[in-house]
Amino acid sequence: CFCWRRRPVRGRMSDAESLVEALRYHLQAMYHGTEASERRRSDRWLQKLQRDSAGWGLADAILGGRTVLVPADELRTQASCEALLFAAMTLHVKVCGDLHELPETQRVNLREAALEHLSRWGCGPGAASAPPAVVKKLALAVAALAVQTSWDGVFAYVERQLALPRPEGATAVDLAASVDAVCRTKRVAVELLTALPEQCAARRLSVNRARREGYAAFLRSASSSAVAVVTSVVGATQEATHLLVERRDAELSGAAAAGSPGGDSTPTQSQSAAAARHATDFALDCATRLNSSALGCLQSWLCWSDVDPGMLTNNPLFLGAFDALGHADLGDVAADVVVEALRRYDCTNPDHQAIVATVAPRVMGLRPLFEAATARGDEDDAMGLCRIFCEMGEAYMPLIASPLDANQLAIVDLELLCARHPARRVATLPLRFFYKLSRAVRQMPDDLDGSASGLSSQGAPQSQSAANAANNTAANHHHQQSTQNGQNHTGPPASPHRTTSSSSSEHTNTPRGGANDDGTARLLQALVEPFLGLTRACVIQAKRTDDDGTLDEFARDEYGLGDDFSRHRGDLADALGDCAFFLGPDAVLEIIGDELQRACSSVTTTTTTTTGVSSSSGST
Repeated sequence: CFCWRRRPVRGRMSDAESLVEALRYHLQAMYHGTEASERRRSDRWLQKLQRDSAGWGLADAILGGRTVLVPADELRTQASCEALLFAAMTLHVKVCGDLHELPETQRVNLREAALEHLSRWGCGPGAASAPPAVVKKLALAVAALAVQTSWDGVFAYVERQLALPRPEGATAVDLAASVDAVCRTKRVAVELLTALPEQCAARRLSVNRARREGYAAFLRSASSSAVAVVTSVVGATQEATHLLVERRDAELSGAAAAGSPGGDSTPTQSQSAAAARHATDFALDCATRLNSSALGCLQSWLCWSDVDPGMLTNNPLFLGAFDALGHADLGDVAADVVVEALRRYDCTNPDHQAIVATVAPRVMGLRPLFEAATARGDEDDAMGLCRIFCEMGEAYMPLIASPLDANQLAIVDLELLCARHPARRVATLPLRFFYKLSRAVRQMPDDLDGSASGLSSQGAPQSQSAANAANNTAANHHHQQSTQNGQNHTGPPASPHRTTSSSSSEHTNTPRGGANDDGTARLLQALVEPFLGLTRACVIQAKRTDDDGTLDEFARDEYGLGDDFSRHRGDLADALGDCAFFLGPDAVLEIIGDELQRACSSVTTTTTTTTGVSSSSGST
């Protein structure tokens, strides 16, 4: 539907064939060239082609299988995959920024062609060999075109694509083929549904403000329907996969019975069983990708549109995201869904209390998963769960830094558990939470200069006798907690330099009194232990290990600009400053001294042992 313009992009290109050959050369140089200058030159050429009006026809021809670069049915070479991906990217770029080059009459033809390409490479004969990014880019192109043309029939198109008959098949192989075809077709529709709110909010999309806002309002009005549609997709997929697994197991059981002693097994039956197993695994993998796309669709609508929080409280797809957090293929996207829900719905908004009551206990119930991931050394799973904990801590800060008892310490303990994780990228995440917490509790609406806080307005400790009373109380509490948790810390417990309400008589300021003062005092005293624990965790993690390089390498890097450990140590130093802001500097310095003494004792013991062994060897 697009004409090739016989206009050179670089040099003298007389026709379409020379343009295709030039594209082949530059794609090869871009992806497989050995010289950096050659790759940069090819990259500039490809970008220029994407901006040229010839890109319309070239992208359409490649996606339609009408060039030698990409066959119409199946991709057999890496070069074909690279050319197809470039064409999909080019179409998206042209739709976003250069739609004005096409007359109004051709835009409908463009939409029909883009939908045809999306169907061809999403669920057609060549779908199995096409890179997954091709379908995503084509879906983004169609969605961008829908926003720019105010296409209100997009939901009708999605519903037609999803209105497929139930998968059927006489054997497990036939049923697996049917499930695979249905899942691929539905995944195309789900990817398009995912791209709509994202493209409507995309800054790179060249569309006037009135049209963008009008289409955004149209999407908001349809958000509940969109979530319901994608939820039904997952439900139908689960039914089909359960039926497929039952059919496969029945056929495998029959083949096993025939192969047992006394059975009448044939080579054909064994081959059929193997084929059933292989086809079922392939179909189940396709169903998993569909479920992943469905969760990504939910995350997109939560992020870019206004989804009614009331419908999420009993939505199977949203609630299933918590169950999918331990899944190898769905864990990351499920974590994105939960994180987006925590960001989107304000815990102080009365209209969001139902979703807060749904999310909070489920997040708190993820602690065993995090502990199990830490125990088996699965850093990726621990990272995803830590993201959720940190997001909840920051999103629910108004509830945590409150004099009302809302079981705040449970969330703080989760953050401290993450801060003690052996992997640095996991342990660094909760440091921002503790920074916000240390500031939030200083802004609580009560007398922070009085008996509740034990700190002056500059953060310095109060009178010495009051500090000593707080030291004794916190030290005893710290020792009891360490005993209960099975910790065996050597050296004296750290001093929190916080006062209790019994020391209020020594303050010159008079507390305001009331229930809020009592609640604030309890909260601040309860937060002493977590901040002490964070201080110790930061000091421990500040130790350089063998994986961080030698001291000579560290000395050569004067400012640590290229040293990951130096940057990590900078984050830890900031966190220690936050602890000092809350606890007082003496408490932090005491823990640092305690850890330094412990390290020196360990080195002394090791040196003494080594010297003793050497002396014994010499005597011998």
